[in-house]
Amino acid sequence: MNFKMLVVFFALIVYTHICAFSNKDIVFDRTIEEAEKRWVICPPLEDKSYQFGFVFDLGDGLTFRMEGAFKIKNDSIFERIYGKHINPRPNLTGSSDSVALVPENKQIELGIGQFPDWYEAEPENEDRKKNVFEWYTKGYVHNKKGEYAKAKVPLEQAYQLNPDFKNLRLQLALTYNALKMHQKALPLLEKAITLEPKNYRLYQALSHAQLLSGELSSAEKNANKGIKLCKINPPRCQMALTLAYHFYENKDKRKLKKWLRESRKYALDGGRQAKQIGEMLEESYSWDKK
Repeated sequence: MNFKMLVVFFALIVYTHICAFSNKDIVFDRTIEEAEKRWVICPPLEDKSYQFGFVFDLGDGLTFRMEGAFKIKNDSIFERIYGKHINPRPNLTGSSDSVALVPENKQIELGIGQFPDWYEAEPENEDRKKNVFEWYTKGYVHNKKGEYAKAKVPLEQAYQLNPDFKNLRLQLALTYNALKMHQKALPLLEKAITLEPKNYRLYQALSHAQLLSGELSSAEKNANKGIKLCKINPPRCQMALTLAYHFYENKDKRKLKKWLRESRKYALDGGRQAKQIGEMLEESYSWDKK
């Protein structure tokens, strides 16, 4: 492989490296060869802004594509700068300067995912893209059938290839919840919510994971968020019923009644959910007599 390096952007004077190291989120410790398929940050410019881009290989050596610029606000926030002139695809030439990787927890602030949208569309990545889709579809089908143990491996394979594939975090979290691996589901759902804050299904799954992890206050809070975001009554009722059933099992009559009242708002008269509500309520009346 013929490796090439950045011409203009890495030919900066030494003091800029020293300034960059003063920020804990930016560490210039990687060569271009070590940054393939990663977002990288160039040393700071004279106006103290940073330019960033993506390193990838088209088959004839590493290429760098400049994507944008940002400044550091309040010593920690990566504030993206729009309207600044950016060289979209500079050539790479020999240089011993190092680059910094974009910290994963800063990708949201910069409005980027693990891979650029255009990188998914590159012809040379069609096989990788196809593999993600195939693994995801296989896992999704197993989930729909309730075959969660079989869904785990293909969904994890898809996640390794592209964690930002649409709905992948949710499907993998549903699998983990079903397999009682709630601690693995929690970070997936928390990340997904930062990307899709109005998706009620994410709050539903997160509430379930928190409930079974003993985080009752957070579970109730996120169930309420999911119910407010959802516009369909059956899922609303189910979110409330999940909590009601937990408090029913633990004979917490006060919390049980609270969530049964919430469930009743959305239950269809005579339906399965309404029947469950009635059965739990009736059973709770006998607790005081025992």
